[in-house]
Amino acid sequence: FAEVLLEYVSKTFNEAYIDRREFGQLMRQLHEEISLIRKGLADAALLGQFLHTGSMEPRKRPFGNGGLLAHLAVTGALASGEQQEHFLAAMNLEEKDIQAAAIDREHVLKSVLEGLQGVHIPFLLLDKYQYILATNSTMLKLFSISPGGVKEMFDSSILRYNLLAIMSSEDFQGYAKEQRMEFFYHTMPRTLHVFRSATLASRFSPDYMILARELQRFPSYKAYAEQVATQKPSVISSQRSYQWRHPVYGHLRFLTITAVTPTPYGALNLITYVPQGPGTEEVFRSMADDPSFGLIPLSEWRP
Repeated sequence: FAEVLLEYVSKTFNEAYIDRREFGQLMRQLHEEISLIRKGLADAALLGQFLHTGSMEPRKRPFGNGGLLAHLAVTGALASGEQQEHFLAAMNLEEKDIQAAAIDREHVLKSVLEGLQGVHIPFLLLDKYQYILATNSTMLKLFSISPGGVKEMFDSSILRYNLLAIMSSEDFQGYAKEQRMEFFYHTMPRTLHVFRSATLASRFSPDYMILARELQRFPSYKAYAEQVATQKPSVISSQRSYQWRHPVYGHLRFLTITAVTPTPYGALNLITYVPQGPGTEEVFRSMADDPSFGLIPLSEWRP
């Protein structure tokens, strides 16, 4: 299927709109990932009418064949976020092409970090590869982690400060079980969904390929990745309420809210832990009142 589709894409789609080989490779990977048989894929996507190359008129069929691309998205069982990246990839569009103005990457990050200086509730600032660009001391206290401890989790610079790597590590898996973090088993699949959606068009970039290879070292990551590849929600909510019977701070209730900031260099995701109830609010406030409170920059931004 992948070879036939790639031939169709190469003959039919206008060069001005698409990097045909990369898009064909992306379709091949999605096809292999969900292990669909050729006949089932053709039937599901109604591709038969398109794949008879003898009847095609090269370059006369317009690229904007939304029907074909939509069927490919449905057949690939793409979640809503992945579908958006799928269509942008088909149009050979990147974040820098759809942003109103080109802004220096360092300036963008500096502006975001300045705005987070006074945020006292726990938060994580992530790039599309799920690297933690910044957090605050409240977040680290909540999870009993020091800034040095985060850095020393991995020898590999590829895995260091990566949220998926941290959550997939044996140490954190053991910690989650010991600390009775039942909510963790809901956050890991959601984090993977966000990662897959945000990086769909980057599957063949060096950063993605190296990171994906390293993450495959973790058995728990492989198990969650297989689950996520076959169980994709149509909508990924930007907020979710959790409870945690913390062994130190007692019963905590909080709402995680994800705010997405599009930039020419990829979206930035800010995850905040909003307290629900006076007890949790008091715990977070006491953490922020500590003299050591502050914003903590961690990873570099990989666009």
